[in-house]
Amino acid sequence: MNRLTLSEWANIAEISAAVVVVLSLIYVGLELDRNTKAVHSETWQAVVDKLIDLDIAEASSPELSRLLILGDSSPHDLTDEEWWRYSKFAESRLGEMEFAYLARTNDTLGESYWRALEGYLGHMVCKAGYRRFWAENGEVSYHANFYNYVAKIASDCDRK
Repeated sequence: MNRLTLSEWANIAEISAAVVVVLSLIYVGLELDRNTKAVHSETWQAVVDKLIDLDIAEASSPELSRLLILGDSSPHDLTDEEWWRYSKFAESRLGEMEFAYLARTNDTLGESYWRALEGYLGHMVCKAGYRRFWAENGEVSYHANFYNYVAKIASDCDRK
């Protein structure tokens, strides 16, 4: 029976250490992926919760529902006070969409989550009230990248 030399033991230790390092890197990669998915999910849930709150507010108030229906289709028929109230609602919705858009660009919201919101944003922005609000407030109130993104959607509304 041959005994291993110190050099052979060193080689075995070096190989073992390399295996442990590779396994550790695999584990870290899996944990990072899991953490990224958790962050995407949390961001998504925050956006959805806020949009649901706005929908509930709209649905539970006949006065607000009337205001939003009229503002969506005929914003110039609103009084100054009604337009201000409509604008505050539009600002909240668009602000939430801006948050989601920016979260997508800094990878705290996954692309698949953003795709789920994209159609909602397009439908919203093509309403007459949102288009008026955007024309009056978009450039000064929102991040430049989001402004450009929504401006492109708004310009495409006429083609639909």
